[in-house]
Amino acid sequence: MTQPSMVLTQQADALIQMLRHDEAAACARETEQASQRGRALLRTAYRDARRLVREAVEEERNRRDNALGQARAAVATRRRQHAQRDASQVVRAAWTCLPQMLQTIWDDPQQRPAWCRTAINGAARVLRPDKWAIICPAALSSAELLALCEQARAAGVREVVTQADSALRAGIAIRSAGAVFDATAAGLLASRADIEAELHAAWLAESSA
Repeated sequence: MTQPSMVLTQQADALIQMLRHDEAAACARETEQASQRGRALLRTAYRDARRLVREAVEEERNRRDNALGQARAAVATRRRQHAQRDASQVVRAAWTCLPQMLQTIWDDPQQRPAWCRTAINGAARVLRPDKWAIICPAALSSAELLALCEQARAAGVREVVTQADSALRAGIAIRSAGAVFDATAAGLLASRADIEAELHAAWLAESSA
């Protein structure tokens, strides 16, 4: 082989080696870049997956909390409804017993004076003190009638008379200047709606305590 041919061959080999080296370097760069892109994609995928899992867990937790809240509300509603029904039944039963209970209290000589004092004190707050007529059951003794008059005078009433009513069985009524303070058993039971409301509220308060 001539000298020029050998030079050309060496140059060609060097060029081939250079091309191979460049190709290998380019492949390595492509591989590294692909690996980096792959790792970035994996990180993104992991991040998205974790986000989706968190969202799914949060959604499930919210759904569970809502379901529990609705269940608790339903139970509370049913309890209130049962309590209301129970209270209504108790109030109806109590109402039928109240007239006799009041009569029993009035018939008790230990409790009757307190009833009369309460009536006189209540009347003193709303009636004129010029002259009172105290209507009372005919069965009251003279001592009890005297005590009524003394209590009225002690409350500031200037003139007091008592009037027996044979139809009256429990309690007293007080008249003054055309107004009446009704503390008879019938008068106390006249505001049925108010009494039932108080009994209803008292029963609910006691049952929830």
